[in-house]
Parts: sequence; C-alpha cells; structure tokens
Amino acid sequence: MKNIKHILETQNVKFQVKNINNYKNEPETLQMDNYCGNLELHSVHNVRGTQTMNVDRFGPTCMWLYSYSLLGSKIVEKIRYEDVTIIES
Repeated sequence: MKNIKHILETQNVKFQVKNINNYKNEPETLQMDNYCGNLELHSVHNVRGTQTMNVDRFGPTCMWLYSYSLLGSKIVEKIRYEDVTIIES
C-alpha cells in the first residue's frame, strides 16, 4: 500500500479502483495529475474527461477527494489504496 500511495503522490499515472465502473459497467480508468508550483496540487479525472475531483489529502490507508456540485454542495469521496490497481505510469 505504501508503494501505491507514493506512486499516486508523485507521478501522473492511470489507475483503476475496485467497484468504480463506467456507464458500460466496465472498470473506469482514472488519471492522477500532479501539478507542482508554490503549492502541490493533485487532481483525479476519468480518461473521458467528464469528471474531475481534487485530492484533499493522502492519508495512511486512503486518499480523500472533493469536488462541488452545480448547486455548490461539496462532494467528498474516499479511495482506499488497497483497491487501486496501477495501469500505466
């Protein structure tokens, strides 16, 4: 798990998460983007580019994502490192 956490924190990678499927009920492929500057920013989006979430923090066992709905409500999701499969780094 520490290896997956390190990869997600430091690289732009494509990955899949267990039980996250697309509209065809196939595993959804996600892309981690790391932007470095004054602040280190991370975002996760699906490869179709239709959904994006920002990484709030990397915890010891999972990463926390957030976004906002069209009405301004905050949406929070959690992805466990044990459910992540790295596809391409």
